[in-house]
Amino acid sequence: MRLASGLAVVGVALAVYGWSVLSAFGVVGASAQPSLTGGAYAGAYAYQYQYACPLSVRWHYSANGSKGGWSKTKSASCQTGFVSIGPQAMEGDLKLNPGTPIKTGYDFSLPGNKVGRTAIVTDAKVVFQLRCVSGAPAAPSTLTVVLATQTYAVNGSQWTPSGDQKSSLTYQGSGVIPDACGGGQVRLDKGGTFSGTFQLF
Repeated sequence: MRLASGLAVVGVALAVYGWSVLSAFGVVGASAQPSLTGGAYAGAYAYQYQYACPLSVRWHYSANGSKGGWSKTKSASCQTGFVSIGPQAMEGDLKLNPGTPIKTGYDFSLPGNKVGRTAIVTDAKVVFQLRCVSGAPAAPSTLTVVLATQTYAVNGSQWTPSGDQKSSLTYQGSGVIPDACGGGQVRLDKGGTFSGTFQLF
């Protein structure tokens, strides 16, 4: 019994120490709840870290050799980590044949950040608006490209995973232009909308 009591005291002391250390690095909601999910962040306790604010995000896309220019930059929500950018047509009035591959993705930065962090990006997707060159209604009228959940090591305030719009690291998903116009060309003059949630540990 004494050994068990001693271990309990040590456990509480470690939890208090962990709370103080995490608080020093900006933790806003540490919670001493048993982890139920397992995985990389499982342990005796699960800690919820704050969303960095500001966290700047931008996205791009490229099809049929287009340059893949960046969108405007927007900050993710300080409360939820969610961001939505668009609709925006950075590549102008692209006219594409059905079956043409299109790739899309994002990068992000933490302005003023000076510590190492881990970022997890979830529920990321781009919804493109489709129109027909012929003027006929497109069916389907949208193309959704879902981007897989990604984990990144963040050091400093540089763009992650790369600030180079030509880098393959910044294209996290791809799709194919559907036959939305009866075999005719599809227009992307309305561009698309990116959305996703950015969480930091």
